Amino acid sequence: MISSCLSDDEGEYHNAVKEMAETVSSLFKLFATDGDTIEDAAIARGTPPPAAADHKVDADEVDADEVDAGVPSRASSASTDGHGQEQAPVAAPARVLQKEGNDEIVQSSADIPHCGSSSSPPLVEKTDTPSSRCRRKAIISAGVSFGVIVLIVVGAVLGTRGKTSSNGTSLEENLTSPSLKPTAGSNNKMSSEPQMEILTSTMQNNNPATGASPRLFNTFSFYVMGDAPYNKNQQEIVQDQIVELSADVTNDDMFLIHVGDALSSNSGCPSSDYAFMRNLLINKLPRLPSLIIPGDNDWRDCKDRKDAWKLWKKHFMALEKNWNQTMKAFLPSVVRQPIREENFAFRIRGVLFIGVHILGGANDGGASRRQDDNEAWVDEQVQRHSDSMQNGRIRAVIVFGHAMNAPRLRLLEHLRTELSPFGLPVIYFKGDKHTFEVCDSFLGVTWANFTMVQVEQGANAPPIKVTIRGTTPSSLQQPFEKATSSETMLSDFIKLDQRGGRYSWAKERGMNACGAESRQQVDADST
Repeated sequence: MISSCLSDDEGEYHNAVKEMAETVSSLFKLFATDGDTIEDAAIARGTPPPAAADHKVDADEVDADEVDAGVPSRASSASTDGHGQEQAPVAAPARVLQKEGNDEIVQSSADIPHCGSSSSPPLVEKTDTPSSRCRRKAIISAGVSFGVIVLIVVGAVLGTRGKTSSNGTSLEENLTSPSLKPTAGSNNKMSSEPQMEILTSTMQNNNPATGASPRLFNTFSFYVMGDAPYNKNQQEIVQDQIVELSADVTNDDMFLIHVGDALSSNSGCPSSDYAFMRNLLINKLPRLPSLIIPGDNDWRDCKDRKDAWKLWKKHFMALEKNWNQTMKAFLPSVVRQPIREENFAFRIRGVLFIGVHILGGANDGGASRRQDDNEAWVDEQVQRHSDSMQNGRIRAVIVFGHAMNAPRLRLLEHLRTELSPFGLPVIYFKGDKHTFEVCDSFLGVTWANFTMVQVEQGANAPPIKVTIRGTTPSSLQQPFEKATSSETMLSDFIKLDQRGGRYSWAKERGMNACGAESRQQVDADST
């Protein structure tokens, strides 16, 4: 074709065509990220974004929900040694932009001018040499081809929106990869072959005032536990819970959070107790990412606080650094507060998660500083995500802390100040008091869409499961309501399941989170 009529000394035209092809490739990659930033695209492919100084951005650039368009399979996972190091890592399947059907636009060879064609009218004056005529025709041909390719790329990308695949579902719904177990409510059978995945639009808006279409998210779940194990017997119980959970995990399950007190300070806080819980979270639960925040038993109530804090940091700080590839694929982007590394944040499928270091009980001299750091961390996340919270890219905020009491009330007040203007559901998960309770206020602090959940002591009940309903058509077709006595609706799209709740043999405890003690104090304050 073009190259056949170019002489050897005309390589610059080859280079020009090559540059055009590279431009088309870059354009195609840009459309593949569908309007996201370069940092977004990096996260979607499991690589860290480039650092930037004084870079004012919406935190969509570093958030894990950009991998919503396809979850890696848990069909097999990497095993780890006692230190969390991988022995057989499993890479996450690549995100692949799927073409719709086999439709392609093919340009007829008759439409492409050839040098020396008797049917092609001359485009230059008769005084031009054959070489110059060929040269100009080559340039025109390359330009026409470039324009056609651009139109094909744009049309293919825009054409995927709102269309259906061969099974009758929308293309935005083709977001799953093969599960070890079928997802609850799904009729899909297990498959040994990875499915093609679509990177759907990440720039849509969920603001009713604009009339724009909502963002599409898949349904997902996570688990919360705390305040265990405190002794050898509880270690056996918690280990059984973790092993059972590991066997039942599906691709809808994203992570587990332990809200602190992973041991009893009465035991003397030996290194073996920290190592035991770490081993459960890393090696006994190899297909579910786990994170933990500090509780007072973990260090503050230990006889040697300094040594206990060193042990906590050694075994639990930045636990994500010890995850295998399967874990990292499900929760690829966890950010830490530089001045207080135990505080974390991440985002999955339109939900922002924040973990803070807040303890109950007596003051220890550092509580005020922790409060300041916690509030600063909340402020940083709100600032980074404010645009997303306004336009529907974030639809809920969930905070994890070990405790909440009157001296620590300023954190709830700060959350109210910073988050209530957005009108989003805000849920605060805590442990500390060893009973399961759901509150819509605490010591008089409340606002619309606020809920506080206190989890049961870990050895007395299994980890609770929280499900966030998706917005894809297939997600919305599935029933989403309270179906058993173990379930509690936290919002119209957030449901909590106690998974059977307190074991029958566990000792009953009085209500102490939003129960009698809190109500008495509220009543006393109001009189």
